[in-house]
Amino acid sequence: MRKVFVSGGFGLLHPGHIKFFRDARALGDYLIVSFACDKEMMKFKRRKPVLSEAQRRVMLEAVRWVDEVVMGDISDKDPSNPIFDFAKEFKRLKPNLLVTTVDDPFAEQKLHFAKANGADFMTLPKDVFSGCQSISTTEMRGKIVEDEQDGVS
Repeated sequence: MRKVFVSGGFGLLHPGHIKFFRDARALGDYLIVSFACDKEMMKFKRRKPVLSEAQRRVMLEAVRWVDEVVMGDISDKDPSNPIFDFAKEFKRLKPNLLVTTVDDPFAEQKLHFAKANGADFMTLPKDVFSGCQSISTTEMRGKIVEDEQDGVS
């Protein structure tokens, strides 16, 4: 069985995430999604996620292309790779492939991490389903705030 591993904050799921999961799952037989804990989100994004850890887990588990969901833990960071909160789970699950998107700021470090842990590495283009405009979680948050300020609900 070829296991594929992806990681991210996944603060608010959007079509780009769904396409990423679908495309990553097509590269193997089993997709593992690691999402960042609240502490890691605060550290990296400098803000609390909109949805709680439990809410993000439920949403990720509901995606049909996702076979397993794990949460990264800031206390599990590998001293040799302090960037990644998923190191412990990655080593436990032993995936064959670590997948990122082209705009992943840690792609180079993830490449080295994957190789050091016996996994292949691949970068996927960041696009969305046809007919869907691309939007990031940060853009979604901004739109919600704008709509609230404009009195739109």
